[in-house]
Amino acid sequence: MKIKCFKCSKIAVYYYLPRNDDEYYCEDCISRGCSCQCDFDTDEYLLDDLGRKLPCVEYDYSEFGYDNDDWEKFLEDVERAGYNPNDCYSIDEYVDKIISEKK
Repeated sequence: MKIKCFKCSKIAVYYYLPRNDDEYYCEDCISRGCSCQCDFDTDEYLLDDLGRKLPCVEYDYSEFGYDNDDWEKFLEDVERAGYNPNDCYSIDEYVDKIISEKK
């Protein structure tokens, strides 16, 4: 079953990584225009393929949405491997380790 946007109930494609709660958003409800997505030379916002401002880099994106079971299983795998599932940097380290092991 797909996780729904907590604001409108459409399929969620964004998840806010730094928090340990249900901050899932659809394309319509995601906050856009964070300063981390600015061109530092021109101070203009970076845009996606549709000309919209990009969301903050602290949001994970899943093109087809998030499955309840898959996300929970992934976080359990992160914790079993000795990483903190509530810390986005720790999750990044876990993913980097998995990728390097597959090379």
